[in-house]
Parts: sequence; structure tokens; C-alpha cells
Amino acid sequence: MHLTGTTARPSKPGIEPAGSVPRIVKPAIHMTTKHRIFTTSFARVYPHCVAKAEKKGRSKSEVDAVIRWLTGYNQRELAGQLKTQKEL
Repeated sequence: MHLTGTTARPSKPGIEPAGSVPRIVKPAIHMTTKHRIFTTSFARVYPHCVAKAEKKGRSKSEVDAVIRWLTGYNQRELAGQLKTQKEL
């Protein structure tokens, strides 16, 4: 079926026109090593989170509550993670 009088409009970046085959975009940089944040234990980041929260007028218990909510850990499990120096 051919429609007369239609013009092709450029599509928005990342949005392919209907009926087209999506392009696969390969990343320009191939990471062969993990970024430092992925190899840092939670126990090393935790004191910085608490310090920043306290600087903004929050407490350590509020930080713990947020972390427990995000991870599903209870307070004992969170303390265990901090003690073992593991990643969350």
C-alpha cells in the first residue's frame, strides 16, 4: 500500500518510527575492570552516609531506617553486614 502526499519526518532520538527495526547501539567504551564503587564494601560507605545525614540534621537511626527499608534487612542483619565488610 502506498500513501501519496506523506513525507518522512525525522524521529526523536531513541524513538524509532513505527514498523522500523530498532538499532542496537553498542557502548563506545568497553569496561574490562569494575568501577571502584562496585568493589567498595558497604561498611566503607556507611560512615560517609551517616556523616552526610548528620550534617543535614538527620540521625544515624534515620539512616539505618532508610537502609533497612531499601534492603529489607532488620537492624541485626544490617549490623552483621557492617561487621563482615561485605557488599549489600
